[in-house]
Amino acid sequence: MKKNEWVLDRLIRLLVAVLAIVWWYLWLYGTLQIIAYVIGVIALFTSITWFCALYVPFKITTNHHKQVKQWKIIVWILLVFIVGWIFAFLSNFFSRKFFLEDYAQMNDSYKQLLFNSGKGKRAESISYYEKLIPAYAKFQKKYTAYKPYVLKWDVQLNTDLEKIATLMVLIKSKILF
Repeated sequence: MKKNEWVLDRLIRLLVAVLAIVWWYLWLYGTLQIIAYVIGVIALFTSITWFCALYVPFKITTNHHKQVKQWKIIVWILLVFIVGWIFAFLSNFFSRKFFLEDYAQMNDSYKQLLFNSGKGKRAESISYYEKLIPAYAKFQKKYTAYKPYVLKWDVQLNTDLEKIATLMVLIKSKILF
């Protein structure tokens, strides 16, 4: 294997690898998760080996045999990992933020529905029930299939969603009929 990548090419591949692996681990699921993992591993492998097999048939090389000082390479690699770490942190943060916003939107209607139905306020209960149905459907659709990293280990989520669905059916029979 003859080296056919230059330092900048390698660093770009390393950055792509870090970002793809972070996306694979924190955000994606299903087929997209597998694709991101494969891209990340291939980019990491080609970055480490200085060799890209796709360059060979086209006789492309980005390795111009220029001398690059070793400290510059180390700085670039550190920069890539720092950017990857920051991206992972922000990804985790926003994943929690979006989940909590989605949950709060559904939960507010749910709590108000329970409160008003317990007080015997039928009109308010119906109003909150009508808000809860689309909010719950949206939340369930999104988080039944998609599990961000912060929820991957939550084994109760699907059970809790089923309990809410059961309670919604019971409440519907009390407030609408």
